[in-house]
This record gives sequence, C-alpha cells and structure tokens, in this order.
Amino acid sequence: MDIKKSVSIIIPNYNGRHLLEEYLPYTITAIETADTTFEIIIVDDCSTDDSVAFIKAVYPEFTLIINAENKGFSYTCNRGIEASQYELIFLLNSDVKLTPDYFEHQWKYFTR
Repeated sequence: MDIKKSVSIIIPNYNGRHLLEEYLPYTITAIETADTTFEIIIVDDCSTDDSVAFIKAVYPEFTLIINAENKGFSYTCNRGIEASQYELIFLLNSDVKLTPDYFEHQWKYFTR
C-alpha cells in the first residue's frame, strides 16, 4: 500500500539567506528522495539581507511570498499555509538539515 501524501513545505525566512544557502539543498534532496508530489513555499518576512534576490536567482521554481512589512513568525507561517495546495503542510525552519530518507520515516504517521 502506498501511503505517501503530497506535501507543501513552508519555510518562513527573515534575513536567513546564509541558512537557505546551506540547508535548503538538504530539504530538496529529502523531498525528491521521497518521490512524491510537493511544492516548496518560502515566505520572506521583510528581510533586509539579500534573501529575496538569492531565492529568485537560485530557486525560481519555488513559490516566494514576500511580506510588505515584518509581521513575525506566526503571520509568516500562516501566509504560507494559505498559499499551499497539497495534502500535508510541513512547516520547516530554515536552519534544519533533513536527512535524505527523512520523509520515508514519516509516512506511517499518516495512515489514519
């Protein structure tokens, strides 16, 4: 039985360009290894670094939402959730290093 679900990965960001550069490749590897339908949504909370330019240049295939003013973590996460389109919502801080098989171990929790 295939218990994989589609996943919307939502990453809130505030001045985290260096974190995105370091950790986002691990997230991409993990979700591609999961072999499921997914989207990555990055919500920028009015960063003053070059996060937005970095995302646009390196990851143009991801959905990028930009807050017009700094609204905080909860607001930023909720904007990503509102834009999501898949079965599961996965909120992920920008400084998390997922293992390649991360999602393989999660599917069992969604069988009910």
